This record gives sequence, structure tokens and C-alpha cells, in this order.
Amino acid sequence: MRYEPLQPISHLDAELAESGTPEQLAVATISIGLHDDESAWAVSFCTRLAFHLSPVVRRAAMIVLAHLARRFGELCEDRVRPLIEASLTDADAGVRGQADDAADDIAVFLKWRVTRPV
Repeated sequence: MRYEPLQPISHLDAELAESGTPEQLAVATISIGLHDDESAWAVSFCTRLAFHLSPVVRRAAMIVLAHLARRFGELCEDRVRPLIEASLTDADAGVRGQADDAADDIAVFLKWRVTRPV
């Protein structure tokens, strides 16, 4: 595997990626997290993907929520925190790990307290 920079994509292209492979959708999602200037739209997009059938997509949604916290310094807590908390108990260990990383970023950049499972 080699690094390739992700280019910005439009909202339409991101939505069209939902009909592609999970890997294509994950790449589109991360591109949105890195480049999109509309945090509310990006959060809405991640909200749909946080419960996607593919763990690859669910992991990408958690990565993007962390990116958005760092980039914008504010997000809708009522929408984002429950997604991260639910993902902390995901069946997939990779999703749980990305949710844990997102919870750490949320704590640092947004000063929220995310409830972690015991």
C-alpha cells in the first residue's frame, strides 16, 4: 500500500460513493473530513454512515468526526457524542478503536466528556 493524497470531493460525489464499494465510500468519507468546509453537512453524512453494514465505513465515519473536531473546534454535541459512544461498543474492534481515538480528540478539541463503556 502506498500513500496517495485525497483530493476534495463534492457533496454529490460523496453521496454517489454510497452506491460504490465500502472502500470507495470510506475514501470519500475521509476526503470530506479533510477538505469539506461545511461541518454540519459532514456530520450529517457521518451520521448516516456510523451504522453502515461495513466496518470499513463505520471506521471512516469515526475518523472523520475526529478530523472535524480538530478542524472546526465545534460540532453539534447532541448528534456527535451519541454516535461516538455507540461506536465504542461496536462489534468490530477496529471501529471501537477509532471511536476511542475520536473520543480522545473530542475531549481535547471540544472539551466534551464522552461516556466510555465499563
